[in-house]
This record gives sequence, structure tokens and C-alpha cells, in this order.
Amino acid sequence: MDSLSDSIFKPRIGIKWKLDSPLGGKFRLTSWLRYHYHFENDGRDYPEFSIVLKNSLGKKGNLTLDANIISSKVCRTPRAGICIQLLPGNNRYA
Repeated sequence: MDSLSDSIFKPRIGIKWKLDSPLGGKFRLTSWLRYHYHFENDGRDYPEFSIVLKNSLGKKGNLTLDANIISSKVCRTPRAGICIQLLPGNNRYA
């Protein structure tokens, strides 16, 4: 049964990795995994995964790919098993 007063527990674990890029500049990889656990609404739990790839270009530029992967029941695409969202390069995780 769906409950509006549900409590959600969302633990998240992640990793950041920086190294010199073969393209020049610095390469950064940031990734995390979060699980949304609903206490009252059985069957509403779902995982969420994010990955950010960033490479510096010169002194002021960055090339960034940011992708979130979540369950299709959250992004409302019933024919797909997952939903991939490509986000703009300006984000808070990188």
C-alpha cells in the first residue's frame, strides 16, 4: 500500500579518483551508488548509480560526462529496465 507518511533511508557510497590524463591535463572519475529503501511502501525500493568523467582542457576548461542510472519505475519508462540520464557538465558531484 502506498503511504504518504513513508520514511526513506538512502545510504550512499562513492569513490573519487584523480590522475594525469593521456589527453593532457587532469582526469577525474567520480562515482557513487545509492539505495532508496522505503519503510512503509513495499516494492518501492530501488538503486541509483552515478558516474562522472571529467578531463581538464587547458587552464580554464573541462570536458565532462555525467550519467545517472536509475530504475525504470522511477523515471516512468515501462519498456526499459533502466533509465539513463545524461546531465549538463556543471554539477555538484565532480
